Amino acid sequence: MNKKEILTKKLANLAVRVGANVQKDQIVVITSDLHAAPLVKFIQKEAYLAGAKKVYVEWNDDELTRNYYTYASDETLQEIPEWNLSKMRYFVDQHACRIVIDSKNPHAMKGVDVNKMMMANRAIGPKTAFFQNHYSSSKSQWTIVAYPNDEWAQTVFPNLTVDEAWDKLFDAIMYTSRISLDHDEKEEWKNHTKDLENHSKKMNAYNFKTLHFENSLGTNLDIELVQSHIWAGGGEMGGNGVYFVPNIPTEEIFTMPHKDKVNGKVVSTKPLNYQGTLIKDFYFIFKDGKVVDFDAKEGYEALKSLLDLDEGSSRLGEVALISYDLSLIHI
Repeated sequence: MNKKEILTKKLANLAVRVGANVQKDQIVVITSDLHAAPLVKFIQKEAYLAGAKKVYVEWNDDELTRNYYTYASDETLQEIPEWNLSKMRYFVDQHACRIVIDSKNPHAMKGVDVNKMMMANRAIGPKTAFFQNHYSSSKSQWTIVAYPNDEWAQTVFPNLTVDEAWDKLFDAIMYTSRISLDHDEKEEWKNHTKDLENHSKKMNAYNFKTLHFENSLGTNLDIELVQSHIWAGGGEMGGNGVYFVPNIPTEEIFTMPHKDKVNGKVVSTKPLNYQGTLIKDFYFIFKDGKVVDFDAKEGYEALKSLLDLDEGSSRLGEVALISYDLSLIHI
């Protein structure tokens, strides 16, 4: 195998053995875009080597998704077949673990009617809430790993050729995922999750009431935390008693803001990829926990649809802190 294949195989090993921590006789569900097939194949093999009973692969494709939202009728967009719901119930009942490969084209849905997408989400969301709640509350293990695609790579590295940009993004993903030819990625993540746990313990000991954020772009935000809040980060114990790491890479520790006590302005320093639309140079103004004003130089309608999705979408559900110094990575 060449260097790229070796590193991809190591990422698959990390996703299975540390991220999802696949258990013997457990069902595994892999969700991925088609262009991440090289990683999917390694993950499937590694999952079976870890003792998985059955590995299911669910494929996505940005062009097919775009065509669906563009040409399907409103009635179709609001339907979800019973067989699909039955499959979700089966995975929940069996405590299947999920491995999601994040490799979205940040421009895939540009120009698609966001109202149609929001209509579909509002109609289907309540029907699939049982599935989303099962994994968002970590009743079974789940993990997300990243893999490059051409459009994402050229968005991040616009001055490079497609191949050069892809390689550059691949190297960045491996670096932030703590994967190299010379180190044991499982040991790296054992140390890293321990560091994050120690950071959480320090913040829990401080028991701050309010966090204040400022930046040179205009951020001036106060976030009051809920009483008896708890900081967490790195790995967590699933409801089935299995320890796993939900996000690879991850640098954050996080906790819960008070839903009614966020006030001020926050200005983005990086773009946001929301459902295939890139949102750039945006800000929110909060009053008593709720967004009362916002704007974006690019992707305004997508940002508006996010805020309008439901009552909770215009309030903060989480606040996270990360290290400013990536040199803390050991590799």
